[in-house]
Amino acid sequence: MFNVLLDELPEEWESYPIASDFRTGIQIMQCLQDEEFDKKERLMCALVLLFPDEKKRPDIQTAERGLNWFMTEFNHDKYKKKADSKKSFDFDIDQWRIYSAFLNQYGIDLSM
Repeated sequence: MFNVLLDELPEEWESYPIASDFRTGIQIMQCLQDEEFDKKERLMCALVLLFPDEKKRPDIQTAERGLNWFMTEFNHDKYKKKADSKKSFDFDIDQWRIYSAFLNQYGIDLSM
């Protein structure tokens, strides 16, 4: 079982280099929710963020599977599987709460 606190983050998915930094996950979520872009533009934005090396980027179908893996299987707890569609937080609205909580509780400055 993978533990984000103990194990190193993956650097690749199916031999394709990925950006697995937590900031990338946040940017991907924001990109996928940005209503200024159509569905195809949101997807392309997310894929470019996850697979930053354009010379080693997979084809679109493979990249979509990689994005699904990153955002659902790898990047989430598997203990709770609820079909609740209620949004519990928003990175834009809650950014300062998240930042201050990490700084206060763990002494981690997320801006560094």
